[in-house]
Amino acid sequence: MPAMREIRPVVVKLAVVTVAYYLASRVGLFFAIPPADVTPVWPASGIGLAAVLRLGWSVWPGIWLASATVALQSGNPVWVSAGIGVGNALEAMLSAYLVRRLIGDGSPLERGWDAVKFWAIAGWLGCAISAAAGTAPLLLAGLIPASAYDDQWWAWWLGDVGGVVLVAPIVLTWDRPSTMRWTPGRILEAGCIALGAFVVSQVVFGGWVRDVLAHPLPYLILPFLVWTAFRFSQREAVLLMAFVAGVAIWRTAHGMAGPFRGESVADSLMLLQSFINVVSVTGLATTALVLEHRASAEALRQSRDDLEQRVRERTVELERANAALRADVDERSRMVQEQDRLLHELQAAMTNVKTLTGLLPMCVSCKRIRNDQGYWDQVETYIGKHSDARFSHGTCPECTRRLYPELFKEDDGTAHT
Repeated sequence: MPAMREIRPVVVKLAVVTVAYYLASRVGLFFAIPPADVTPVWPASGIGLAAVLRLGWSVWPGIWLASATVALQSGNPVWVSAGIGVGNALEAMLSAYLVRRLIGDGSPLERGWDAVKFWAIAGWLGCAISAAAGTAPLLLAGLIPASAYDDQWWAWWLGDVGGVVLVAPIVLTWDRPSTMRWTPGRILEAGCIALGAFVVSQVVFGGWVRDVLAHPLPYLILPFLVWTAFRFSQREAVLLMAFVAGVAIWRTAHGMAGPFRGESVADSLMLLQSFINVVSVTGLATTALVLEHRASAEALRQSRDDLEQRVRERTVELERANAALRADVDERSRMVQEQDRLLHELQAAMTNVKTLTGLLPMCVSCKRIRNDQGYWDQVETYIGKHSDARFSHGTCPECTRRLYPELFKEDDGTAHT
């Protein structure tokens, strides 16, 4: 069962690619230009390239099977049909390899220069493999003469180039999600572009005013393509490219009307393919440049929004830091004031610490004072220990009269030494 779950997606992809390639091949046959039934565009080549780019290398058997089946139904021998299928499978794988190698793993149509490289690599270079591998079996089988090999190779190559540059971009752009909002105004604008492109296509290729417009100008459609590229997404632009090319191919293939009428099928095919390539490379490059510009503008807006968000966040952080700093400064200021208050109190306490207060136990006879240890000190000794006072000794008049009467004069009350 686990093996079946792993095989089932591969089988589904192969079936989808086989059916899509087969149907695109049948559609390409409707654009064949008589009398040689040369197909100016082969949509299946674009389907094969897009399938390998989007689904991986494992889908090549589906491309080979569908291509060989269409060739077999066209009356070719089995081995010739198998060879044609091999050539178409190699074309898709080689083109995908060159795109991934020279452009990268992302979308090859998101940048202007990448779109031009996609047009040159996948269209002009990769399709040469299929043209060589497809016409060689026809030559070996004798289905085409050697003299016609160059013309056959050229026609095959141009048809594959047209399919790659017109169909592959449709698949590669429409499998991505779109962010465009279809407002009523935008729908009206898209309708005006579609109507204008239809009218110009009919005027140029359909012969609506053939008598008035003697020399139709097929490139009048380019302004509508540029308008679509700037106002809409790549999806709408590549659809407009395919529509205009389809009208040109259809009108040229049925009735040879329009500006691509040449003296031969080869001349008509050359003129038609030149128009298709000019329109495709202009459309792909323009839409890619517009998309690149939009991506750059969106990245710039995102960077600006991110910067504004970071500025707001930093502003909040700075406000919080400032609030914390103010709180810290206030706390430090309060602490300084508290320290000053404590210092003043300490200084006052140091000033008053030597001041004697309260009751002192003193002997009524000898006038000694009892200290904290219970001993009796002289008054001057106790006061000297508990204050900054210093003593000098002398006798008062009364003591002098009592102790030294001979030194005391009665008449003036002074002592004589």
